[in-house]
Amino acid sequence: MVYYILPDQAGTNTVSSNGDGYSLKVSWYRAYPSSSSNKIGYNIYIGTDRDSVFKNGPVYFVDADVTEADIVDCTPRQLYWVGVRPVEYNPLATNIDLPIINGLKYYPNSTLRSNITANSLTIPLEDSSDFPETGIIQVGLELIEYFSNNIGSNNLILNSINDRGINDTPVTLHNVDGYDGYQIRNIKVPLVITGESNFYDVAFICQCTFEYPHYPFVEGDGYKQVVKDLLTTDLGGSEAIAEVLPRYNGVGYHRTDPVELFNGQCVGSYIGGERYCADGYLGIGTKIRGFSLQAANNANQEQLLEIDGDRCVLLRYQNTGYRCACFTHMRESPLERCYKCHGTGFVLGYDQYFNPRRSDSRILVRFPPADDAVKLNDQGYESEYQAELWTLTAPTIKNRDVLIRFDEFNNEEFRYEVLSVTRNTLVNSQQGGQKLKVQRIRKTDPLYQILSFRDTSTMPTKIELSIESGREIPAHTHLVVVNQDGLAQQTTHINAGHNHQLRYDPVNGWVVLPVLGHSHRIL
Repeated sequence: MVYYILPDQAGTNTVSSNGDGYSLKVSWYRAYPSSSSNKIGYNIYIGTDRDSVFKNGPVYFVDADVTEADIVDCTPRQLYWVGVRPVEYNPLATNIDLPIINGLKYYPNSTLRSNITANSLTIPLEDSSDFPETGIIQVGLELIEYFSNNIGSNNLILNSINDRGINDTPVTLHNVDGYDGYQIRNIKVPLVITGESNFYDVAFICQCTFEYPHYPFVEGDGYKQVVKDLLTTDLGGSEAIAEVLPRYNGVGYHRTDPVELFNGQCVGSYIGGERYCADGYLGIGTKIRGFSLQAANNANQEQLLEIDGDRCVLLRYQNTGYRCACFTHMRESPLERCYKCHGTGFVLGYDQYFNPRRSDSRILVRFPPADDAVKLNDQGYESEYQAELWTLTAPTIKNRDVLIRFDEFNNEEFRYEVLSVTRNTLVNSQQGGQKLKVQRIRKTDPLYQILSFRDTSTMPTKIELSIESGREIPAHTHLVVVNQDGLAQQTTHINAGHNHQLRYDPVNGWVVLPVLGHSHRIL
């Protein structure tokens, strides 16, 4: 007889789908033996019918000191009934040397090759290769103990007639069709381990399903990658246009640089006008070209930010990419202090934006005056700071992005999380700017563990990978942004609907991990 600590916590505990479409996770409560010389194992039953799940015999056996296991090779969308029974056995008298499949010991079974009588000492099977050297089998209702397995002839050999009908089971004849002198029973001959307790029987139903973020598994490729952001608006098109807008016209009548004007330097001209215009000395008859209102507005705003803006590092919150191991269907949200995803649910968590318009790769943000308050709460005094900022239309900033601000000595001051973004428009659907509402992040927050690169002015900006092709993917290449700390925590740009992750190998150095049946070389 087995024992449990609490009577209401016995037998099967939970059965759930792993979400990959092919496996289930079953857990049970720990049982204890009635004798200190015995051990406890667990029989796992699985079937598609509630009434016969325990009648068809156990499928797997667990002898380790664990309380959960994964059952793989299930059929997607199939409803399964799963139950667990504790087994108390003597390790000196019971052979548990069972074959292993998918990390679990399983009970072998076969069928009779020919009829046996009530006095037979040889049990002929169709296949005895998976049976251990010694053990107990069940033929119909009769339990038979054998002491030798002749795999060459597929026969199980008994020592004496006393090995028939152990545990007071009826000794009868057995035919290959399942007839035992009374009725036709199950024709399978399974291996069994005695000492099982059915007092705590309970079975749970569970469907083997694919659950987000899992997709049907493809061998060689793995699961489908999340390449589309379903939470926020994709403004990549307008962002790409804004990144290549022309610089503020700082020649001729526009002065070389307004910053020099405010510094009192003489540049030999006045502000305003356009050189070589139609009414100028050298521009008679010249046609004035049109100009982009958005480009002119962004250029003017950029000049304003050069004067009174802060140069900040932008860390973009990931909404796409490879799912982190801490994100499961059993947890409502990823782990906040996960060192791989920093609470985003995606590997790396945040991507640093490298501004192509500045050598240090920072963006320009205007911090207006705001209240820097101190609040007393249960944890003690805490600084509270919220501000409304503004910046250019590019790069596109979204909620939960992080801004890193620096002081006049280029030391990191605080990090700020974006709470909301307001984007205004000019005319003709052209964007005019972005207003951000941010709050200061406390120094003990895990977001301060994200690696960032303050200045990339002395480093090359991009490295191109080799041109390769993959499964049903044409020849293509990828770009990798390089910064002052090399290639640490890097992924390539997305091209051909996918990207790659870089990983450091002690032997080969930095390598590009394969995706969709191909990889690239770092040129």
